[in-house]
Amino acid sequence: MGIMNYKLKDKATMTLKQAKYLPAIYLMGVIVLSVVFTTGCKNKSNNISVQTEDFTKMEGYIFSENYAYLINFEKNSIAAKVKLPPKIKDFYVTGDNIFLTGDYLMQLSKGKFNRIATLTKDFKQVCKTDKDIYILNKTKIKAIKSGFTIPLSEEPIKFSVEFDKIWVLDKNGVSVYKLPGESGEDTKENQRIPVDGATDFMLAPYGIRVYVAKQGFIDVFDTQNFTLITHIPIKGIPHKILFSATTDKIYCITEVDASTNEAMIYMINRSLNKVENILRIDNVKDFSLSQNGSYGMILTDSLSTDEPGAIHILNTETNKIINKIAITVNDITTSVGDSRIYCLTPTELVYIPALSALGEKTNELEPTFRIKVDGGKKIIIMPRVDNKVENVDDKFFVLQIDVEKDSINYVKGLLQKNCYPIWGCQFANDYKLRIGFFRTREDADLFEKRVRTIIKNPIEIVKTQAESSKVVGMDIRDLNQNGLSDAAIQEDGKDIIIFEIQNGIYTEIYRCSKDEPTYNGDPAFTNVPDGSSTKLAIRTPMLNGKNSIIEFSVKEEAADKKDGLFMERIE
Repeated sequence: MGIMNYKLKDKATMTLKQAKYLPAIYLMGVIVLSVVFTTGCKNKSNNISVQTEDFTKMEGYIFSENYAYLINFEKNSIAAKVKLPPKIKDFYVTGDNIFLTGDYLMQLSKGKFNRIATLTKDFKQVCKTDKDIYILNKTKIKAIKSGFTIPLSEEPIKFSVEFDKIWVLDKNGVSVYKLPGESGEDTKENQRIPVDGATDFMLAPYGIRVYVAKQGFIDVFDTQNFTLITHIPIKGIPHKILFSATTDKIYCITEVDASTNEAMIYMINRSLNKVENILRIDNVKDFSLSQNGSYGMILTDSLSTDEPGAIHILNTETNKIINKIAITVNDITTSVGDSRIYCLTPTELVYIPALSALGEKTNELEPTFRIKVDGGKKIIIMPRVDNKVENVDDKFFVLQIDVEKDSINYVKGLLQKNCYPIWGCQFANDYKLRIGFFRTREDADLFEKRVRTIIKNPIEIVKTQAESSKVVGMDIRDLNQNGLSDAAIQEDGKDIIIFEIQNGIYTEIYRCSKDEPTYNGDPAFTNVPDGSSTKLAIRTPMLNGKNSIIEFSVKEEAADKKDGLFMERIE
């Protein structure tokens, strides 16, 4: 029977920072054997994104009971075989790092196992950031480098370290802690999100929404003031929730119903907080997304001992199953650009070209290649490698700001105070701050004029390839309460344009004219009567019957009525 009996540490293998985000999802199931595959099918799913990849720069490992195998993706072979240290119990991926756990926490780096810390029997999860390594136990969280600890009042299920905060899930909700300063002092709980019967949680891109799953609902909270925004109704007990930045959807898989043997997979429009589709599938073991989230992989157990299990391929754009592959595996993942689906059985690793799996349905499938392994348990492909991508759109623009080394934090603070996502780039000894990304130079010009009113530093507009993972979390304005940050910009003193940051890109979503007001969707644009028709506002509904209003006010002395400014107020 397909009972999802994962241990908690298996569910919490990686942090949720995926979204900023283009997350890499790894499946940690425990499964069985047998293989059958295909090649040569035409891709009929035109809206699925698959990149052309340079496999010479990709890094991946297969783990068995006794060995770690380094994969040569170009030659489809084993490049190296390293004996594992004794008493290894599990493998964890956090960002670009692989950790092994047992009596000790060990990090795999360049084929060597470096001992980081001694682990206790109540160890649950590890998480690494740029500044520290954090260990979750049943009673506390400990930072390895800085040494600070957080005592826990409830037994934790999982945690993540994101947006300068630590988020800890337990059965009664989510606790939020601010990261301490450099002194290494202990920190206390700063905020509590109460949710009785919580089973999983995730953070939205930029950290402005937290989604907490429980029986019957996914609760959506605003992380600015931790107020409840809405309930998304679901049936059953959620097993886990995850996010695709490609489709901006949330996926929730429920536990298998003992009476029907079915699990349900919910596909939720994150902007509308609305369920788009529900799949009911027998004997589900787990659900995983490809690394860029453009397709999903549902693993099911076999219905009898004479049949293999199956991988059901989900088109995340159409919410439909487009193929079923007869194979039982121990682990499954995709290459960095999603062009290959890698399946690990107890005896071998095989892959199928994604375009074949995403094309027309096929009954007979043959292996593309085989790598023999001894007792294969897990495959890990690193999410952020120097990978050549031939079809990535590089026609994006950023504002690049010259800044002196001793004034970096001051300039950052001014811009972040005005709700701009700021990130830095190092060029030799020269440091730049950047704002973006923008689809057109015209969009960047609009923001440059606004930024020049805040700072006097030299600014230039440069073209670059978009990397949404660089866009940082911040305090933002979410005018239409859909979980994405918004900005209001003036164009020639006449039009008000609302931009929304979608997957790191400033995207125009609303525009209205001061002279000829228009009404476009919800929220609505509306006049603000003041006797001279010199004000225009975007009115958006908020909680408790209040409205968020952005006004453009023309200065009385302005002869051409173009010299004005935008103000935001709540009424």
